[in-house]
Amino acid sequence: MTKQLTIDRFEDDKAICEDETREMHTLDRCLLPNDASEGDIVFLENGKWLMDTEKTAASRKRIRNKMNRLWEK
Repeated sequence: MTKQLTIDRFEDDKAICEDETREMHTLDRCLLPNDASEGDIVFLENGKWLMDTEKTAASRKRIRNKMNRLWEK
C-alpha cells in the first residue's frame, strides 16, 4: 500500500503531516510539490511525493459539508 499523508501545517522548512492512523510525520518541505498547501493529501510514488487532487477535493468537500451542518443548527 502506498503511504498517504495529509499536510497538517508548515513550520519553517518542514511539513507536519498526518497518516491514516493519525500518526504525525515530519517531512522536509522541499520534498513536496511546490504548490502543496495545508490540507492537501500527498502520497509517495517511486520515491517522490505527489499530490492526490481527487482525494484532497473529496476531503475538503466532506469537511465543508460538516461545517455547514454545524452552522445550520
